[in-house]
Amino acid sequence: MTRKKTVIDKLWKRMSVRGDVPSLQHSAEHIIRSLQDEQASVTDLTSLVLSDFAFSQKVLRLANSAMYRTMGGDVTTVSRAIMVLGVDTVEYLGLSLQLLNQFQSAAGSREDAREVIVRAQMAAEFTRKMTIAHGTQPSEEAVLCTLMYQLSRLLVVLYLEDEWARVQAKLAADPSLSESDACRQILGATLEEIAQEAAQQWNLPNEIRNCMQADLPDLDASTPQSHGEWLGAVAALSSRVVSMMEVDASDEEISLFVLQYTENLALDPIIVQEALEQTQALKLEIDSDNEIPVASVSEPEFDRPQDAVARLEAALEEIREKAPGLGTTALTPWVVESIMNALNLKTGFMMLLHPGSRRYIARFGFGPGIRERLDKFSFDAGFVPDIFHLVVTKKEPTLWLDVKRPSVSHRMPAWFTTEFPNARSVLLVPVHLQGKCIAMMCGSWGEMPCSRELSLGEIQVLSALAGEISGSFERAMATRSSF
Repeated sequence: MTRKKTVIDKLWKRMSVRGDVPSLQHSAEHIIRSLQDEQASVTDLTSLVLSDFAFSQKVLRLANSAMYRTMGGDVTTVSRAIMVLGVDTVEYLGLSLQLLNQFQSAAGSREDAREVIVRAQMAAEFTRKMTIAHGTQPSEEAVLCTLMYQLSRLLVVLYLEDEWARVQAKLAADPSLSESDACRQILGATLEEIAQEAAQQWNLPNEIRNCMQADLPDLDASTPQSHGEWLGAVAALSSRVVSMMEVDASDEEISLFVLQYTENLALDPIIVQEALEQTQALKLEIDSDNEIPVASVSEPEFDRPQDAVARLEAALEEIREKAPGLGTTALTPWVVESIMNALNLKTGFMMLLHPGSRRYIARFGFGPGIRERLDKFSFDAGFVPDIFHLVVTKKEPTLWLDVKRPSVSHRMPAWFTTEFPNARSVLLVPVHLQGKCIAMMCGSWGEMPCSRELSLGEIQVLSALAGEISGSFERAMATRSSF
């Protein structure tokens, strides 16, 4: 057995025994699995993003950044943000966020581990800012690659304490030695090799696995010959810059070092210089506060707004503009999420009529705990006098103000009361095509009851939004019949 395999096996065994670090594998596979079905990717990824408030805020901020303003209007829903950014970009953004969360969870109160987190955050931010001109997907790939470089350092700090102390002693004795070379001499494996093994263990995308062995290009050599080499070189550059900042190298020294690589890596010198200044400002902020700055976000309050009609109308206008170019699987979750945002619904899910079984079956949903329980939401199309069938017959959006009232509670199906025991007000929006109810959206404010009925304006706009879903089915049918 080689020294490299011995130390890597030792590392994973200690991780498994201690259980300090939550496994990234489940989170990574969860995100990647949602991308494997082309038809379901937007709905599944939207649901996944919305299940994490910090993740959803990050996606919305990126979709509303200056780069995407030219695509028209503010982006207010995650469904639309994914269409704007692209599924792959959101995938890499999610993996990076999970990785950073893993850093913070692992560190606890250990000062040496906290220093690695600070280093990782600074390197990631520098990478994102200096590569964004190449597009968000390659930029977020580079960020994830940069974080993987940093994670390998954290793993050694946390789980190979004695070996790490020897690495530090080696570096102190020979300042010309790089950290990774010192690890090779002491551990038998470089930090990059450990990072590559971690990427393999956690089933990260191939591009990330393959970029771990790349390094800074020789200044007199050609540019990187593959995307993986470019990612690895960018990650190595960011890591080197942060190392220089840690030893308080001068701004001029750091700038001269970085700018000599801009041509090889096709980076804009002006953007790189701005990225340096912003990262140095971040370092000063961290040093002065002695805490890692985290964006302040607050969980939403679920209460029906007074300006619901205006919010619904704004959503309808945007959806009508984009609907002709969207398929049903892209449009429907956008409509559902738009209704949820406009009315401040806590949960919402869409049920489609399955022709074979003659049952309405939930296909996707958003809100706490919804996506994990979708298979529990279904009912037979055959009429029974409950609120769902009454709305199928009524053919228009209906709000049940308090389903706990005796006059309504006896009309609640058992599956709903079991899965939503605390729901008070329930909104049902049917979707009709050629006189038949083909789908129904169900939404709730949770324990928060509504105090007023739907206004005529709200009913009209909700009906129009349901009509956009119906229209997308009509377009799909027309397309199929033309072949």
